[in-house]
Amino acid sequence: MSLDLRSLARLYDFQTADLHPNPHGGNYHRSYRFARDGESFILRVSPPDESPYVLESSMNYLAEHFSLGSPVVEPVRSINGRLVEEGVSTEGERHLVTVTRVAPGRTHESLARDTISDDLFFEIGRSLAVLHCNLMLIDGRSYGFPEQSRFATLTTPAKGSLPWTRRWSCLTSA
Repeated sequence: MSLDLRSLARLYDFQTADLHPNPHGGNYHRSYRFARDGESFILRVSPPDESPYVLESSMNYLAEHFSLGSPVVEPVRSINGRLVEEGVSTEGERHLVTVTRVAPGRTHESLARDTISDDLFFEIGRSLAVLHCNLMLIDGRSYGFPEQSRFATLTTPAKGSLPWTRRWSCLTSA
């Protein structure tokens, strides 16, 4: 697959010479890195059969998590204001394109069990607690995730029970 790099560069305001294959790319998407104004970004290109609805829902869900302070990568909008754009390969295949800001730190792929300190385990647990607590604030049904909605319904305090702040105790317990 050869992408029309000029159109992607225009959509996300970067120079084509700055786009490089990402060494930590996934098995499903093609992944590239680029820099803009001193910051690093990941550009992901989907296979032609990716569902635009599912990817748009997923990116909006990710954006809401990011806005709540969840430890997730920040989705980046194109110059058109969209989280998902369409790119065309030189063969004429249509692909969905997303961009996220590179998060600080190392990818989990480079962490071996014996290199994870107690402090790092604590931070991983804290990050999971933040993610879990924010998950309960988001109605997954609006993103088309019925399983998450069932989970949120089961974990939502009943009317008259302890205040909502009880959910946040997972972040304040030592």
